[in-house]
Amino acid sequence: MISKFMLIKMNRNKVYGFTLIEILAAIAILGIIAINLLYSLSEQNRGTIDIVNKVVSSNYAKDVIDYLKAIDYSDVDSSYNCVEVGGKTSNMKFKDLPPLVDPFERSVEIIEFKDKPLAAGSNQKINYKIIKVGVKFGKGFNSRVTLIGTLMVDKFTE
Repeated sequence: MISKFMLIKMNRNKVYGFTLIEILAAIAILGIIAINLLYSLSEQNRGTIDIVNKVVSSNYAKDVIDYLKAIDYSDVDSSYNCVEVGGKTSNMKFKDLPPLVDPFERSVEIIEFKDKPLAAGSNQKINYKIIKVGVKFGKGFNSRVTLIGTLMVDKFTE
């Protein structure tokens, strides 16, 4: 009696086929290949999620920088400094921006510089403000995006 799991080839009264051990070895090899393939796919998925989170974080940060650049220079001050946690806290000064979603966390810092030399050894001085926005989307070193923008110069003097 011939098992239905064997491949049969008839040739001049001889029967050729695979033994159970050969079939099990082939299944084991295919299983190892499948496990490696699934692991590779999960790593690619994790990398894609990380890239998407970085793009969303960059957009959240760019929204703040663009919003503050649209406001009059003299109105932008340290009152805009804050930390917002997605889905939990928000700053009323940024109520016109899209709300953060969980797990994103945004920190805004306005740094003001007054009467700074335009260049080393120059008598010309400028006033300017730097907007520093950091957005964090998880734990770990690579889970933070920081964008820095400069508000236009308020005063340029000699």
